[in-house]
Amino acid sequence: MVYLSAESLLHINKRHPDISDFDLLLIPKIITDGLLVQENRKPNNLIGTLQVNEHIRLLVVLKRARNGFDVWVESVYRTKKRQTVSLLARGIIIRKHK
Repeated sequence: MVYLSAESLLHINKRHPDISDFDLLLIPKIITDGLLVQENRKPNNLIGTLQVNEHIRLLVVLKRARNGFDVWVESVYRTKKRQTVSLLARGIIIRKHK
């Protein structure tokens, strides 16, 4: 299970106004079908990215809680292909796109 806190939702709405509620509904699809990368410098973070259509690529930042079990959505935003390529250089691929 992945949690989205009210605090994270406020952060996403404030910092990424282009992210709609419909985009947020894609979080499970990003997690199940997208590219998953563990950041080298932040091992408790997992980043998922998915090309939703030819114009939109979404990225979700997940963070493992200190208890080691709970996973929280930290942020969601739109990204570009070059940013995904950059992500690959600074992390370990956990799973490729389906």
